[in-house]
Amino acid sequence: LSLRNSNASAPESIIAGDAAESGGEDEIGSDSEINVTAGSFALTKKQRRRMAEQKEKERVRLAQKEAKKQEKQLERAEIIAKTLEKRDAKRAKQRVKEKADREEAFASAPRVLGPKRAKVPRPDVLLSDEVPKNLRTLKSDVNPLKDAFKSFEVRNMIEHRIPKQKKLRYKRKVYTQRNGVLPGEL
Repeated sequence: LSLRNSNASAPESIIAGDAAESGGEDEIGSDSEINVTAGSFALTKKQRRRMAEQKEKERVRLAQKEAKKQEKQLERAEIIAKTLEKRDAKRAKQRVKEKADREEAFASAPRVLGPKRAKVPRPDVLLSDEVPKNLRTLKSDVNPLKDAFKSFEVRNMIEHRIPKQKKLRYKRKVYTQRNGVLPGEL
């Protein structure tokens, strides 16, 4: 059965495919050029088989393409995982080093005993014209207990303290009213 005889409105690609099947030298179309809509005319068993083979080849090609794509993604994932492991190991080493540095700095730093810091006093010196000729005549305003206390504060052995100043309390004033009655007598 030839499509030329049965259906005059058949697409040129099918007619060319029939010519190729019959062994003619006029090969305009190939197996991959068969584009037929099922409702327009009836297909032969050979054409249906070729179309099924073509669909199967296309399905296999797409499956291979998808498998290759997944393989590439897997390779990329392995590379990314390795780089992440390297980065995590590097960060862990860095954290350990920073912790050791912090502990070392904390150990070498002076202790903080309170919110206030002691100021290092300047040593008391006398100018050359203020120095007496005899050390017995030298008057010292130094209190050894206060000096020792300040030294402890400067060396962070005790907390630096500022003496609390006493609040001034004023005497309560008593006022008399105009009519001569005191406020407490009412």
